[in-house]
Amino acid sequence: MAKKTFDERESMIGTSVRTAEGLRIEAGKVAEFAAAIGDDNPIYRDAEIARERGFENVPAPLTFTRIAEFPRYRPPEFVEPRGFGLELDPTTTLHGEEAYEYHAPAVVGDVLSATATLTDVRRHEGERGGEMTFAEIEEVFEDRSGRPIVTVRSTYIETEGADVLAESSDSPETETPDADGDLRLVSKDLDRRDFVRYAGASGDFTPLHFDEPYTRSCGFETVFAQGMLTAGIASRPLTDRFGVGSIRQYRARFDDIVNPGEAVVVSGAIAKERSDGGTPLVDIDLVATTREGRRVLSGSATAVADPER
Repeated sequence: MAKKTFDERESMIGTSVRTAEGLRIEAGKVAEFAAAIGDDNPIYRDAEIARERGFENVPAPLTFTRIAEFPRYRPPEFVEPRGFGLELDPTTTLHGEEAYEYHAPAVVGDVLSATATLTDVRRHEGERGGEMTFAEIEEVFEDRSGRPIVTVRSTYIETEGADVLAESSDSPETETPDADGDLRLVSKDLDRRDFVRYAGASGDFTPLHFDEPYTRSCGFETVFAQGMLTAGIASRPLTDRFGVGSIRQYRARFDDIVNPGEAVVVSGAIAKERSDGGTPLVDIDLVATTREGRRVLSGSATAVADPER
């Protein structure tokens, strides 16, 4: 069956579609999601602690809106990926990057909806051979009053003969912060149960992360961690240091996979201090590697400096 041509895909730029409805922030799901990314911060489980820190109720972790993957939140017209029907090949397409811009905290009791817009489709020849197609999607989550909560920008990459893990982005390299930098976290060794646990918490049931025969048929040696599980782990030192309500932006670029038995080592350093309308901000560079030093994620964040909560 013929798939869409590049010209057909390019003609869809600017298309918008409803991608989530009735996404209720529930206390049990917040606690489950926090546990899936290994975050034991009591703010995700105790409403009294959350209120002491200035929230109306228990806040959601930074990457929590990933639960929009669950079918129960999808409108009837939803078509993968993210509602556009681009017909990207699931066996050769990986999630390249995810970036968040936070407008207001998402807390237990909120009910969110989301609208996504296809902002770009582009292609180029990979340095290691084969053509790569990039699709960029901007998704805005709002509460019932129409107030924006978070804007999520996603990049998906379809390859034809290219090494998607080596060439997963055309953005510049990020230097690794010093191991003795401002932020540091080492996760436990991850295993298949962690991948399944994250799937159950987030709704990301892509078979590459739990179906061994399928994963091998796609050219991988074994199942591997969801990129967004790695991103969730990498977000933890940000919220530990600055607080979940003080993060303005968070970006994660997926450089390589995390295999069973590997830990995620997160290093972060404050790259710049600045002011926005009198609010002191810090820009942070992040890198996550395995214990052996193989880089699996690079990213950045902006946080309010010296937050009150």
